[in-house]
Amino acid sequence: MSAEEKLLDLLGEGTFKRWFKNATFAAECLTVDSQFKADWIGKHFDAELFRAFGFAPKIVVEKNTRQVAPFPDKESAPPLPFPVERATKPKTGFAAREMILLNLPHSDPKAPVWRRKNGKLSLIVQGGYRENPATGELEYMGIPYGATARLLLFYLMSEATLTKSPRIFLGNSFDGFLETIGASKTGGKKSGATAVIRQLERLLTASFSVQCSIDHKETRLFAGENARFVKKFELWFSKKEAEQSAFWESYIDLSPELFESLKQAAVPLNWDILVKLRKSPLALDLYAWLTYEAARAQQTGKGRFVPWAALKDQMGAEYATTKDFARYAKRELAKIKNIYNGLSLGKRRGGLEIMADSLPSVERPALPPKE
Repeated sequence: MSAEEKLLDLLGEGTFKRWFKNATFAAECLTVDSQFKADWIGKHFDAELFRAFGFAPKIVVEKNTRQVAPFPDKESAPPLPFPVERATKPKTGFAAREMILLNLPHSDPKAPVWRRKNGKLSLIVQGGYRENPATGELEYMGIPYGATARLLLFYLMSEATLTKSPRIFLGNSFDGFLETIGASKTGGKKSGATAVIRQLERLLTASFSVQCSIDHKETRLFAGENARFVKKFELWFSKKEAEQSAFWESYIDLSPELFESLKQAAVPLNWDILVKLRKSPLALDLYAWLTYEAARAQQTGKGRFVPWAALKDQMGAEYATTKDFARYAKRELAKIKNIYNGLSLGKRRGGLEIMADSLPSVERPALPPKE
């Protein structure tokens, strides 16, 4: 096996294509087409290079390659922009099982703490803070919410699953990133690029706790796990270009817990359906949950009936009454049934019935585990 083949096997196809697509592998060296790429590869993939070559190869920059001029102040300057491919829309999306069963709020809770309950489990979200680079003051970012936060999270989970790496590169074009989640390139504070940036910052800084509380006659259980969606991140934005057409090489590292969950049992979703439902957080929650339940039905040969009250607790706590939630859920279900052909729902009153002949919206060889 050649050094190139070994490196491809070590890194996975997604990461290999991003950083070694135009590289030339020789017996004693690796040739790349920019100094930035050479520096990045040497810093981040030295162990993999050693395993692939059997020694630490020399990394050479191809001559006559156009280089980007350095910043006058190297210490305060961001990394040089690297011409990676634009963020591309995945054909298949993926989500961790936990993020389907416990959802984010639909609207801004305007509170420092928020809770979503599903049976004995609760998802507790605390908004995070950041230091304003201009003033040095702490800013409260808020709790991620709505359809945009969901699409961002679906995108990050999908990229990590497809590339088999917890590190997700956002591409060199912010416009391209917006296109992948169906967002417009323009828009005010409630839509388009501004909303995406705001929700992304909220996702990156918020803290999450999944807790379980059980109270029996003689014993009481309180258990939980605290985590973040993200372990590490770097976001670079141009101050000169409002639409961010020249996006810095930004990346996000998913938390080990979330990445491990995706490796064990990622639930596949149809990305085109997600984008078509992008204006409704309730529709996105229902679709993801239905394709998960359809996979269970296919695996077990059994359907499932869930009362509206239980569904309201799981994904509609913002609605005043169960009746209100059921009315809005039925409206969104009508949209979902028009684009999710394998879904089979029953007519039982008082809740939502997923029939045993329902099919997942995306075929997969390994179905979610039985509960």
